[in-house]
Amino acid sequence: MEEKIKPISEFNAAVLEIQYLNNIWLDCRRWREGGQLDKVKFGFDSAESALTNDINEKQEKELDKINKEIEKSCQRKLYLALLRKERFLRKIQDKAGKGAKYRDPYEDEMD
Repeated sequence: MEEKIKPISEFNAAVLEIQYLNNIWLDCRRWREGGQLDKVKFGFDSAESALTNDINEKQEKELDKINKEIEKSCQRKLYLALLRKERFLRKIQDKAGKGAKYRDPYEDEMD
């Protein structure tokens, strides 16, 4: 019987994904501060796309609600909805281990 070989990637793209998301956050912050909310909207769509595999069903439903709110918003409401979406996406990024990672401060102590 021939043994099946399971292919294993020799390259872990996690670092590149983290860099990509970081670039999106930086761009979106700059655009938001410059009042370019349409660019922010498309930037967050890129972040959402990058995090697709990390979004569970509950989060997807919440994102759908946020996206609908964004679509029908005036400038101020759009701004607030975009901030809400950024916070939500960053939480997903953190939970997926692609953002801020919290550790136990006692973890490195020796016995």
